[in-house]
Amino acid sequence: MFVSFLIGLLVVGSGDKTVIESEQFKSVVSSYVEKYLRSNYADVLVEYRSVPKSLNLPHDDYSVQVSPAFGIPQKGFAGIPVEVRRNGKLVKTVVCSVLIRTFDNVYFSTRALERNEVIVPLIVVKKNIETTQMGDDVITEMNYNSQMRTKRIINANSVMKKSMIEEIPSVLHNDVVTLVVISNNVSVETKGIARDDGKIGDEIKVMKTGTKELFTGKVIGKQRVEIVVP
Repeated sequence: MFVSFLIGLLVVGSGDKTVIESEQFKSVVSSYVEKYLRSNYADVLVEYRSVPKSLNLPHDDYSVQVSPAFGIPQKGFAGIPVEVRRNGKLVKTVVCSVLIRTFDNVYFSTRALERNEVIVPLIVVKKNIETTQMGDDVITEMNYNSQMRTKRIINANSVMKKSMIEEIPSVLHNDVVTLVVISNNVSVETKGIARDDGKIGDEIKVMKTGTKELFTGKVIGKQRVEIVVP
């Protein structure tokens, strides 16, 4: 549920008249966008396409704020409603048309990468680029403690995306694995050959060493597969 956070300013007029300038609307909108998006990106820039030049109002002591109903801003084009209130009552709503541009430090491939290639520091590099038109799956952080590999061929100088990589499975096709065979609460270990890749929890096909029999088992650890025999 969106919890509103009011970012606004108090406009004090002179005597019985108030003029709210365009810069005041911009200040409120920029503060609002910065509040919600600054921590998500390396940099955020708000470009204004349409903002009221000025707003003439009777009386004084007006507050200007982004409408709480607008919610959390998203990058790209947006019409942001700004409320003008006096004594808590809504006097007028104006819409500021903006382009919210985002920039981030994104990983690129330094050369062409093969399918199933292990990701190491030498094959990727960070560049600061505009990400306004990009999805949220671009990779901005890389944890080399968790070994990752490519899921497909990647061209040189490509933006690295989460959909392009995966954690290296605990069991790889043709690995020699330990088969933990459980029958009637009795556990016996033997050797087998994996016929699929599999992460922990995945079900894969395995072949018992010395036979051509295929079994379905669940990956339970590094090169360990559990087979339950009814």
